[in-house]
Amino acid sequence: MTHPGVSAAPFIPGESRIHQISLSPTEIPPAKYGGSELIVSNLSRGLRDLEQQVIVYAPGSCGIVGVEHFQTLPEPAPLHDADGKIQPNVPAHIEGILQGLSQNTAPGDIVHFNHFQQAGQIQSSLPPGLNTFETGHWIRVGSTPIIYPSFSLRGRIDKPGLVVPHGIDTDLFTPVSNGKEETSCLFYAGQLIEEKGLEIADQLADETGHELKLAGPEPKTDFGRHLAAKHIYLGELSASQLAKEYSAAKALIFPTQYTETFGLVPVEAMACGCPVITTGLGGTGETVIHGKTGFFAEDLRQFKDALGKIEFISRQDCVKHAQNYSIEKMAKKVLEAYCLFYG
Repeated sequence: MTHPGVSAAPFIPGESRIHQISLSPTEIPPAKYGGSELIVSNLSRGLRDLEQQVIVYAPGSCGIVGVEHFQTLPEPAPLHDADGKIQPNVPAHIEGILQGLSQNTAPGDIVHFNHFQQAGQIQSSLPPGLNTFETGHWIRVGSTPIIYPSFSLRGRIDKPGLVVPHGIDTDLFTPVSNGKEETSCLFYAGQLIEEKGLEIADQLADETGHELKLAGPEPKTDFGRHLAAKHIYLGELSASQLAKEYSAAKALIFPTQYTETFGLVPVEAMACGCPVITTGLGGTGETVIHGKTGFFAEDLRQFKDALGKIEFISRQDCVKHAQNYSIEKMAKKVLEAYCLFYG
């Protein structure tokens, strides 16, 4: 069916092209920490494996075999401001996207946005006959229909679309044997910011005597720098390095204090057999099964109680459950969404 209000040619699987619009100078796939860029990479790979024609529009490099790349900027440096923060939709990047789309699209193709500003700046200038989608990475969106990574996000936005959980590479994120049975340290991966509830992780380590390992981008705040100095800070890790840490940890401590649109880290951890203790906010409340792959906890006391019961969680159950969040399953459901709205 055609999405209401959109005059476009039908999408034909295997014939129509899928144009994935990225936003960051981070290489695709990202070598280390990656958010939306990792999803662009995983979805592009999954659609390629389903024999779809995919082009990624990105200012940085793209090394996905079998996926075309249109580099929107000759040098992605303009996307960094003076403080090193990414400015995702500078005019030169938008102009590059439009140039690439004008050269590579045909009626019926899908243009898949990954940032709410992209639709507002690009959609009105698209060649005729194209179909649009957007993955909701934040609570703001600029286009419809939407791929919602969680029911939580769909409930907050409530615009046309389908829920399709993000997929991870379950070949990379898998239990890694380090030759030791003991798993005694606590682990956290992500940004070292207060909104992630890391005060709870800090206190939990202090009061239980466990080592706390932290992985993520270099902290930019006094809070983050204090935690990095106090505990074992590993820096940004690759997927293979993360898999080793997840596999060796007693539990992933993920005390986020804001509503996660999905939360890749808990799924990665479970895929490696690592139980998760989290607040359950947003997507984490949908991916973690309380009492089977981890526990939900609201405050330090509940986190301590959960840690005391972590031995009752089967690491094999964690691995099995995480298989529901594979790249293959995500890509199949997204392709179904394309066909449902535009086939």
